[in-house]
Amino acid sequence: MCGSLNVFAWIAITAGVTVIVPQILVAVLIHFDDTYIPKPWHVFLIYQAVNMICLPHNIFALRKSMWVFNYFLALSLTGFFAAIITSVARAPTYQSNAAVWTTFTDRSGWNNRGVAFLTGLLSPGYMYAGFDGAIHLAEEAKNASVAVPRAMLSTWLIGFVSSFALAVAAMYSAQDFDAIAGTPTGLPAFELFRQAMRSDAAATVIVLVVWVAAFAAIAGCQRTASRLTWTFARDKGFIGCHRFARLNTRWQVRIWALCINAAVEEVGRVPAPDAEFRLPSAVGWIANFCTVGFALVCFVFYDLPAVLPVEAGNMNYSIAVIGVMVIAILINWLIFARRHYHRSDIEHMEAF
Repeated sequence: MCGSLNVFAWIAITAGVTVIVPQILVAVLIHFDDTYIPKPWHVFLIYQAVNMICLPHNIFALRKSMWVFNYFLALSLTGFFAAIITSVARAPTYQSNAAVWTTFTDRSGWNNRGVAFLTGLLSPGYMYAGFDGAIHLAEEAKNASVAVPRAMLSTWLIGFVSSFALAVAAMYSAQDFDAIAGTPTGLPAFELFRQAMRSDAAATVIVLVVWVAAFAAIAGCQRTASRLTWTFARDKGFIGCHRFARLNTRWQVRIWALCINAAVEEVGRVPAPDAEFRLPSAVGWIANFCTVGFALVCFVFYDLPAVLPVEAGNMNYSIAVIGVMVIAILINWLIFARRHYHRSDIEHMEAF
């Protein structure tokens, strides 16, 4: 069950990241073309195109283009500094300290601040993908016992510092919260940058930096999801595992795993040897307890509607998706996995 949920979770994460690209593109079109009326199928077709663009890269070019991700990181950090500096320098007025640090503004429709806050953590929750992704790619890393924790800590450090600084700058530079929340583009960040920078062009450049950087994130998510699918197939965890466990000898990638993940996006634990970063027993138990507790909180509140009243267009359908996943997992277990699944051999865990 745990392995199956992990596979489905990463497919869902990849789908969630992929939809960012059409959302940004449609938002820019809405702003600059008053006659444009977006349709759901517009977003869907762009979403499918992005999915299909990143898939061939992961199959045919990944092994020779890992250096490209360094440039995407540089682009992302450049956009971060540009957004902060331009917003603070160009903002006509600034919010008071009280408005930024002590005022709670809730336009979700929930009458409970705690519920509004926890449901609002859904989008920031994507930051955990960076931690988890590093773990699932451990078997491909050199000196993984050092490289993986270093990647996890650097993800946390860069993410925390950049997101906190950008959030503070954005809050001080925002001019009209009602206009930001009710923007017709459906992209509040775009409206916020427009207000702070007093320039449509500057705001467009900033969101397009995010748009371009998103392609690197999508490629990374597809790779991680395929790696997880391949690992589970190697352990005979689901139907058709003999095919999805294949590694293409020419391209040195898991083509079948990548393809099945892309297709799905469109429509027991084994003890590992202690690593160099092993925590003391007491600290480890506390960390595990907090992790499980927070996961349970997320499971409940991330499935609630983001706004009230609930309509078909703003309903949170994640609980229905989870239900379908659980049914598929149970069917797979009953007809295949309970007879064929075997836990990974200890040598497969040496990378950890």
